[in-house]
Amino acid sequence: MADCLSLLRQYNVQKKEIIERDNLIIFDQLAWPKHVKTNYLVFKGAKESGPKDYYMLESLLFLLKNVALSHPLYIQRANTQKIPSVKLPDRKALLAYLNGETEASSSIDKSVPLEMAIATPAPKRHRDNTPDAMKKAKLEVLTVCHTR
Repeated sequence: MADCLSLLRQYNVQKKEIIERDNLIIFDQLAWPKHVKTNYLVFKGAKESGPKDYYMLESLLFLLKNVALSHPLYIQRANTQKIPSVKLPDRKALLAYLNGETEASSSIDKSVPLEMAIATPAPKRHRDNTPDAMKKAKLEVLTVCHTR
């Protein structure tokens, strides 16, 4: 099964739609919670120590949506929306990976266990979405409800 970081990269490179709904990030029929951790390591400076930390899927998608902003403005917007931002030392290599310019990154930890995707049902599509057809469908539902 695919991991969320790989799918984010694939969908970004192929310019496919990524949907955010109900605290989920949805890739066609697979979804992950917004706050799920990816296997992309957060940069730690020489003075920082402690356990490994990983970027959340929401953070990476937010970066892709705001890539045109200068880094300080991106940080400000992320803080306003209470989304953890991508650190400047990670930005260039991360974007190169997510844009398909590089095939891999040394910051991807392949040893970390990843959260499984949630299967999402395919959206129901009406054959005829015209107002008259929708009224007819609503009328049929009302008729069925009133005849019982």
